[in-house]
Amino acid sequence: MAILDVSTSIYKVGGSLYDNHPTYIYRQADREIYQSLKAREYCYVLNARQTGKSSLRVQTKAKLQAEGIACGEVDMTGVVSNQTTPAQLYIGIIQELVNSFSLPVDCLNWWRDRRELAPIQRFNEFIDKVLLETITDGIVIFIDEIDCFLSLDFPASEFFASIRFCYNKRSEDPKYQRLTFVLMGVATPSDLIRDKNATPFNIGRAIALTGFQFQEALPLAKGLSLKAENPENVLAEILNWTGGQPFLTQKLCQLVLELDDRISRNRERQVIDRLVRDRIIKHWESADDPQHLRTIRDRLLNSRQPTIQLLKLYRKIQQKGNVAADRSPQQMELQLSGLVARQGDILTVYNRIYTEVFDRNWIKTVSDKLSPETTLDRWRWIALFMLSAIGFRRFFPNLYVTLNDRGVQSYLSGQFRSAFWYYQAALFLNPKYKKVRYNLGALYEKKQQPQKARTEYQIAIQGQVPEAYNNLARLLILEKCYSEAIDLLVEGLHKHKSQTDPILRYTLLKNLGWALLKQGRDREAETYLREAIALMNARAPAYGLLAQVLELRGEKEEARIIWEQFLKYAPGDRSPEVEAWMLVAP
Repeated sequence: MAILDVSTSIYKVGGSLYDNHPTYIYRQADREIYQSLKAREYCYVLNARQTGKSSLRVQTKAKLQAEGIACGEVDMTGVVSNQTTPAQLYIGIIQELVNSFSLPVDCLNWWRDRRELAPIQRFNEFIDKVLLETITDGIVIFIDEIDCFLSLDFPASEFFASIRFCYNKRSEDPKYQRLTFVLMGVATPSDLIRDKNATPFNIGRAIALTGFQFQEALPLAKGLSLKAENPENVLAEILNWTGGQPFLTQKLCQLVLELDDRISRNRERQVIDRLVRDRIIKHWESADDPQHLRTIRDRLLNSRQPTIQLLKLYRKIQQKGNVAADRSPQQMELQLSGLVARQGDILTVYNRIYTEVFDRNWIKTVSDKLSPETTLDRWRWIALFMLSAIGFRRFFPNLYVTLNDRGVQSYLSGQFRSAFWYYQAALFLNPKYKKVRYNLGALYEKKQQPQKARTEYQIAIQGQVPEAYNNLARLLILEKCYSEAIDLLVEGLHKHKSQTDPILRYTLLKNLGWALLKQGRDREAETYLREAIALMNARAPAYGLLAQVLELRGEKEEARIIWEQFLKYAPGDRSPEVEAWMLVAP
């Protein structure tokens, strides 16, 4: 550990710490990964964001290189985009390895000379014939940000299967015994190979990143001496709030250095408590800079696991103090969010800051927005049953239509609980009313419950609700079921309403172009996207898709012009895909 120069502020809030950085804290994970890689064990470090994964990589790599072990790295954020093809994925990884190991290879020519091979076969040959033949020492490859694989439009299981293939080759080819992989990112082992018919990714050693312990973190106290008479007591109070969470610990140390006054003895708790509440907890959604707490919030709200189930589990952990760890998908997701931590055989909330930010009031507020029923809803049901019992439907035969319309009004105003009740009440009065099924589907989609939404849309399609064709097709596109989506959209375009409703027709045409683009049918996609733009030329999505079609064909100048139109109208569109396309627009 380098000696800390207390004459300057050296705390680093966010990002990885360079080799031998004076505030890098060596943990049990450092010892475990170093010893494991020296023993040529495959390793994976799968944890929440801002827990020190990248810094661990930097420190471990430097230490291994100092001992003559060749180390290379692939940061998947520089390889994967929302339009990456299998060929681009593997040539991107190979190029990163060529650069990282300074290999004497012309990557593009090498790749073209093997065009008869599939991309994964070329990657395997590169490992076997180039990397292992050129470097005769031990080799460690760090693959960072592996969660990027989850955003690809095609399964990446074969890449992780290839890593397992390298592991299995050790028994028959000695040169593979020199090769070791380290996988790092925000994912679970089951995420890596998602094909149910394939062997799970079950090799290697899991390296756990735990919070800083007091003795480990003592080097941080040196900098605190600038502002505290007893810096070790200040550090103890900081850890009492952060639980040793690396990002928050560094941030609080930095905030201490920004104080106007020194911290006198016996006032450490009072000062740190006030600092945490004023600078971190108070107004956390607007004052969270660099972003940390909002990252946890967004992970929960946008999880592949139902948010309601995650909140119920988290509330249980809060109320009881801990729950038994069972590695369920919900528990794994909470751990990957960073909100909870595993300690032996139990799960607990990671620290006091999270407990106070994501408290019972926060849980209730979020749950109320997503939960379908309240006490008021139950009284409404009682009233509806009573009215039904006295023959109320005979006097108001179309009441279900009114209830559906009220549900739409509630939905548009963000009152999702009321909307759900109105839709269910409409179905109670008329179970055959398919239009409400479409509205229920839209509500479930808003609540991040795509499977329920899909079921409702399918029922609505049976009732020939034209909008349901479009919405179900969009879900299928997101699930990469492009052929099914295309069939639905073509059928939807033949419905009478799509001939008279320009908004509906636009969305059908736009989504059809989207699905065709994903299938690589760029000419057909362009036709439908241009028709959509001609129909409604002040909407962003079709422009964004058309720009991607033109880029795919290498028509960069025209793509740039279309991107400009996209960016002109995109700020008024809050759909997830438009927000994603804004990130890749030039």
